[in-house]
Amino acid sequence: MRQTQQPPFRQRTRSRTATATQSRIGWLAILILALWASRAAAQSAQPDWRVERLQLNRGLQEKLQELVLWCRGNGVQQQEKATWSIYRRCGLDRHYLFLPTEKTMPTADIDGKLGEWFQKLTQIRRDHATSLFDLAERAAKADEGAVAFRLLHEVLYFDRDHARAREMLGHRKIKDGWKLFPERITVKPARKPQREFGWPAKTYFTATTPHFYIYSNATEEQTRALAENLETWHYIWRQLFFEFWKKPSTVKTWFEGKGQLHIPKGASRRFKVAFFRDHPEYVRQMLNLGVRGAEVSSGYYHGDQEISCFPAVGATGEPADSTWRHELAHQLFRESIRTRPSPFAANFLWLDEGVAMYFESVELFDGYATVGGFDSTRLQFARMRKIREGFHVPIAELSRMNMPAFQTRPDIARIYSQSAGIAHMLMDSKNNTRSKLVDFLKTMHKQKVDPQKRLFEKTIGRTFEQLESDYDQFLKVKNWSVENRIEKPATREVMAIPEADLGDGAFDELAKCKQLRWLDLSGNKLYKHNAKKLGKLDSLEQLFLLASPIEPGALESLNQLASLRELDLRYSSIMDKEIVELTKLPALEVLMVSKPQLTDAAVDSLAKIATLKTLILTKDALSPAALEQFKRLRPDVDVQER
Repeated sequence: MRQTQQPPFRQRTRSRTATATQSRIGWLAILILALWASRAAAQSAQPDWRVERLQLNRGLQEKLQELVLWCRGNGVQQQEKATWSIYRRCGLDRHYLFLPTEKTMPTADIDGKLGEWFQKLTQIRRDHATSLFDLAERAAKADEGAVAFRLLHEVLYFDRDHARAREMLGHRKIKDGWKLFPERITVKPARKPQREFGWPAKTYFTATTPHFYIYSNATEEQTRALAENLETWHYIWRQLFFEFWKKPSTVKTWFEGKGQLHIPKGASRRFKVAFFRDHPEYVRQMLNLGVRGAEVSSGYYHGDQEISCFPAVGATGEPADSTWRHELAHQLFRESIRTRPSPFAANFLWLDEGVAMYFESVELFDGYATVGGFDSTRLQFARMRKIREGFHVPIAELSRMNMPAFQTRPDIARIYSQSAGIAHMLMDSKNNTRSKLVDFLKTMHKQKVDPQKRLFEKTIGRTFEQLESDYDQFLKVKNWSVENRIEKPATREVMAIPEADLGDGAFDELAKCKQLRWLDLSGNKLYKHNAKKLGKLDSLEQLFLLASPIEPGALESLNQLASLRELDLRYSSIMDKEIVELTKLPALEVLMVSKPQLTDAAVDSLAKIATLKTLILTKDALSPAALEQFKRLRPDVDVQER
């Protein structure tokens, strides 16, 4: 009887067990989903730390404005400039990285209203530093260690004596200030021969810094300047790419009172740098090391030897700081952590070069630096080649290229420009792709990446198709940016601002760019009063006004451009009768014009441009007869139809 009843009993037991198991699995799935949802919600609720920092900055601005009004009401108006000196208007279009000083907070034994002003300003600085420190602590607790690390440096920009921030960054109090590193920069004549470069003893210098060891046969002054620059650039790099060389979670422990940034004494491993007195010496030594193309380079990182090589004077006859930063970036990425050999040889070489070119954009100010920004040099070429020339290789295709395929392309200069442009987008994006990009860079340096698994897209959180659209939007320039975001306008040499609908204020800012060599204003309206502003750019050699509506008479103001060698007026709105204005340009060698602005009636005026060497015409811009007439009048001019 039990035998006949046993099977049904077992069947019911299995059914109940299965039901219970399914129930538990269901609840587990619900729990997992709930945890995932709560984590996703927490992430979505995560503050935008850059925005929060900007809000603090606005609060600082308001307090300083109040102090300015106090100065005016208390007879110390002369302190208005000093009041504003601590303020820096920052934006989301680039990175701001602060460089701690070894000096303590300034003090002044002043009585009366001046003394009261000084105390108020000092208190504003310290209060702002406290707010930044609180924001840094919040970021650290939210596992945003890179954000917190940067903010700690900014704390010291406003309050040099903030003891906790100093302690966390490993600084030590000394009698007359603060010591950032255990060791100082020293430069001294070498006692032993340098075998690699064939330098006898006492004919060259060795320089040691907290992070670098330099061999140099340049002057002592040049060597010391390089050593100081290397330390500064290293300080910037390690803030910008903090997650690459340090676990972000480490910063959280600092705020918990468990440790600080470790700065080793007598650094067991410094980054090696060779510094040559001139470019010929550099080329000779690079050829000895088997480096090809050294003749046209101004710096090289030799990965096998783990040494960066720089000439004191570059290929152009000037120090090549941007190239040095480029090669230094390669060195810091390769040697700051344990990496695999040639990590980008199989794919994503564009990213390796693009990020190094991004690091070229460092701009130094008093106590801080910027990196990136719409006005950075490499980005101008990327913008020009994508928008004006229409050059673009799909990012997915670019990512699959191995080193030979990348380096042997005939359009490699354009490929480099595009690589820099995409790197700028990923580093400067308001979508906060910087930290994700750094994660992917670290992965590439440590392990092989299979392109088929789309790890790059998964890490960045954007498909290649989405990145293409992002890139198009990123390259566009707004009038507001030109009016407000050009850093160091007096040093800008190139600027591409196509189709930006520029207003008068933007042209005022461009007029401050006295060193501009080329300027792309394609698609922008050019009125006479703004053309006069451009006429003050004495260094301008190339001006592109492709498809630009130009007010009649505006070209007359451009006659002041004594250095202008190349002018692109294709598809602009000028007429035949205005071509005669170009005859007054004293150095014009290349002119690009097209139909319908150009007719056969312009031949005589074109022929009178005495300095003209190349005339580029769109097809059928001139009739065959008119074209032959021009060639008879000016047989010395190379005529090209495109």
